[in-house]
Amino acid sequence: MSADLPRVLFLICLMPWIAHLSVHAEERGRNSPADQFGQRLSDSSLTEQRLLLRDWSVNVALTDLGNAASQVEQKFAGVRAMGHTIQQSDFTRAIDVSALTYRNPDYWRGVMEMAPGNYLIAVMPALMHLANGEWDQARRLFTLLGSFSPGENPPAVYLADASRHLDLCIELMNRETRRGIALHDQGKYDEAIAIYQHILASGVQSAWVRYELFFSTASKGGKEGMIAAMNSAGPAGWADAAREIYAMDPLYTTQFSAKRGKDMAAFMDRLALRSMLDNKKLPASEKVAIYADLALKLEDYPVAAHLYWYSLGIKEGGLSTDERLMRFLYCLDKCGVSDLQKNFKGNFPKKFKQLDAQLAKHRAS
Repeated sequence: MSADLPRVLFLICLMPWIAHLSVHAEERGRNSPADQFGQRLSDSSLTEQRLLLRDWSVNVALTDLGNAASQVEQKFAGVRAMGHTIQQSDFTRAIDVSALTYRNPDYWRGVMEMAPGNYLIAVMPALMHLANGEWDQARRLFTLLGSFSPGENPPAVYLADASRHLDLCIELMNRETRRGIALHDQGKYDEAIAIYQHILASGVQSAWVRYELFFSTASKGGKEGMIAAMNSAGPAGWADAAREIYAMDPLYTTQFSAKRGKDMAAFMDRLALRSMLDNKKLPASEKVAIYADLALKLEDYPVAAHLYWYSLGIKEGGLSTDERLMRFLYCLDKCGVSDLQKNFKGNFPKKFKQLDAQLAKHRAS
């Protein structure tokens, strides 16, 4: 096995076909508070960057958006409820993003209540991920929302600023990661491992860095070490590493090994995701459709739900509007939110069972 083969599959799972989201911030001039904050980030260490981003996310962006959401008209019950949730939450500790948003009916109700292009509610979990140091998941959501043309409104400004701030920090992390890879390629595995451990110790969660840590650790033992890592059930084995990697980024496109069944299906789905993202000729509407279906297959239900919901207005893309809506509600059901189904017509339990069977067949192949 070539030592570099697994890394060939690597791709930070983004949408390269989306224009950079910083245009709104750039238009405000280089002396804006956003640019001044960006300069602070550029001059800081990785640990300092994580803390600065947490402070900005919680005390600036989320605070402002929470206050704005809590003051909308009474008829927007989900938006108001999310505003109050933000105001009443204790963000001094690690944030349970899933409990506050993905498993919260008010969050999805608020998402549905917002006008197209206004991501007042949808940007909230991305900012929470950012505050937690979950940079992969934050960046994915920033990119996803930006792909659907945010309008000229305060949430769009925060979306652009957050994306630009995060890009500055990821640049430093990537530079350090590439330095570790260079040492790995020279056979200096312990030095490479030390770099990856230092990055992760900063509190930043990066699937790429965690993968490289596993890969360098396995490579220390040569071919025997690689084989052992593939089959080991301990901390140095792929199974344990995979759990951490995919917790950091459920749609990370590299998978070191695969067994028959669900594991092999996931391996193929990650390859398909990478191929889709690399395909510059594929229309954007088709990319969104493929992205949503692959996120569904890989059980990243929050990402799939956002993609299905925001693509409802796209005529192209394969699936009918009714099918996309059903899959949106299916993803919500998988997140534990089922009471919103009553707002739509259809025998959703029956359709969910059919989709369950379809997905089970795919994962068993």
